[in-house]
Amino acid sequence: GIIADSEPWNEESLQCAPKLKIISRYGVGMDSVDVEACKRHDVMVTNCPGVNANPVAEHAVAMMLCAVRNLVAVNESTKKGLWKQYMFRELTGQTVGIIGFGFIGKKVARKLMGFECRVIACDVEPDEEAARATNTELVSLEQVLSQSDIICLHVPLTPETYHMINEESLKKTKRGVIFVAEARGEVVDEGAMAI
Repeated sequence: GIIADSEPWNEESLQCAPKLKIISRYGVGMDSVDVEACKRHDVMVTNCPGVNANPVAEHAVAMMLCAVRNLVAVNESTKKGLWKQYMFRELTGQTVGIIGFGFIGKKVARKLMGFECRVIACDVEPDEEAARATNTELVSLEQVLSQSDIICLHVPLTPETYHMINEESLKKTKRGVIFVAEARGEVVDEGAMAI
């Protein structure tokens, strides 16, 4: 057996390990494992759902605070000995949209409860109970895109989510929306985001 990080497990690597019976992916993402090739080689594949949900959720909230308070610019100007006054927003009162209300998205919603935000979320498998417990409104993806001041992205990379944030979806967002992408990079079309 192997405890895998993010190294590729595909047809070629499986042929080099003919006695392999199980790959246990240390983490959640399965994009580095060719599950179909593993099936052909009779290799069982597992992962660790939810194992990193709390630290990722904390990081997402930290990035939101950093963005609304303009902390990168403030830090850089302070290092240069400048004491500029910056205009910033507060997290309180913002509409935060969560795309992907799974292990991580639910933890983000719980952590935002103390900030008095309006939290909206969408997921392919909506969890009504978790939404009630975190004062989160379950809405459509279109509503998250159009209503959010901050959009937090927590979906796995699948064929359906590849480049789900693209030129078309970005046209539906508010001007100046903040994106916190805590998903695999390929979920976002970086070329469209940079425009």
